[in-house]
Amino acid sequence: MSAVYDDTPLAPWEETTFDTILTDVSARLAPYTAKLDEIDRDNKLSEAQKVAAKQRFTKACGPLALIYGICTSAHSNSTKRNVVYTVQSVDSALSAYVPKFEALLKLFKASGGRPSGSSSLDTGQPSDETKRVSAYRRAVFLRDLFCKISGEGDKKAAQRYLNPQQMGIWTSLHRKNGLVQACHIIPYSMGKYEHREAWKMLEALVGFGLMDKYGAANINQISNGMLLSSFWHDQTGSLDASFEKTDVLHKYRLAYTPETKYDPDRPPAFADWSTPSPFASGVPDPQLMAMHYHLWKVTHAHAAGEAALLDIMRGPDDEGLGLPPSAEAAEEGAEEAFRALEWRLGLLQLQEGVPCS
Repeated sequence: MSAVYDDTPLAPWEETTFDTILTDVSARLAPYTAKLDEIDRDNKLSEAQKVAAKQRFTKACGPLALIYGICTSAHSNSTKRNVVYTVQSVDSALSAYVPKFEALLKLFKASGGRPSGSSSLDTGQPSDETKRVSAYRRAVFLRDLFCKISGEGDKKAAQRYLNPQQMGIWTSLHRKNGLVQACHIIPYSMGKYEHREAWKMLEALVGFGLMDKYGAANINQISNGMLLSSFWHDQTGSLDASFEKTDVLHKYRLAYTPETKYDPDRPPAFADWSTPSPFASGVPDPQLMAMHYHLWKVTHAHAAGEAALLDIMRGPDDEGLGLPPSAEAAEEGAEEAFRALEWRLGLLQLQEGVPCS
């Protein structure tokens, strides 16, 4: 049930807070509306092309536009007061998420950067899990063939997984020797249900039920994997490197910290799945790649303090990433705070209506 606020005159701090909220939302919305206006004025685009071009930006600015509309139509003091207390509850909820998010990052990083699966032990017949890991490694190798960052190729792995005809094609493409590993985007050790809280946080980043899709025995799916050299496996697993979406579908710009060591003569630039493999289909799940990149951004905002971390968590982006409302993180009865939190994080495309009235 929404809280009911009286219509008495606003206190000076309430009026100042409301004006600040309106200014903040307006400033965040301005780049999106400017881009939409630019698309409208582009005479080189057909109407269908304009609609398609706008989709990327309306997804990101839709929640902000709703908040802006509520603020600009808030004429009564009770409605303005509702907005003030709602957004304050949202910010309080976000602050409560910071330590939880930091705990998730520690778990994610501790789990990453290791070869998939446990060590092979000679116990007679291979276990079901060993079979799943072996099938996963083969599937990822057939799809990617080489490290998707450095281009390194593992001849022994190729001989293990490819037939003679395929081996001939692989050899013609091979340029650089190196050990490669089938890596997981969601770490292999996360495929355990005791990490339930971490799974909930990851699910918030992508907006769908990850645990059912990738948890437990399903962690070894090709859409959760990629072939990397041992070096880049360590870098991406520890969130020192990640993958930024480009305008080309399934092509990612490599993002990494200045401390990351690589060959200075041939610095890596992209990881590209836009060209299909000659031997297998499939690509890494774009939403998982966006999740990994978001975690990388948050990890390297820590140096700027909690304010920067909150700003990344709060702001909408092209992927609709963010953190969901939580009963534990908001005060009792603040239903509208939950809705506002979802708006500000871009998690929902809301239907028409004015929930803050």
